[in-house]
Amino acid sequence: MNYATFYIEGLITDPPRVDWVGGKLRITLYINDGSTDYNMAVYAYDPLASEMISKNLVPMIGDRVRLLLQLRVREDYFYAYLQDTRGIQIIETPDTRGKIR
Repeated sequence: MNYATFYIEGLITDPPRVDWVGGKLRITLYINDGSTDYNMAVYAYDPLASEMISKNLVPMIGDRVRLLLQLRVREDYFYAYLQDTRGIQIIETPDTRGKIR
């Protein structure tokens, strides 16, 4: 299952975090698909992170999104990486409920 590629659809549960890690820009998102109470961490590193910012593709808290991710599984937790901006679809935002952006 480690390194599996999959789509997840859910709500962004926390504000996106942007920081520098090892000299690279990193965006961290948390998504919940409603199947559990667990909010999965999703990471995007440069150059993808910079591309997401320039294309206005950084989901904000409350956005309903569909993301194409690559899974990482560890002993007691899991997380995922975004691989490409083509795998980011913002379906609804809190200010446009019911409308596709």
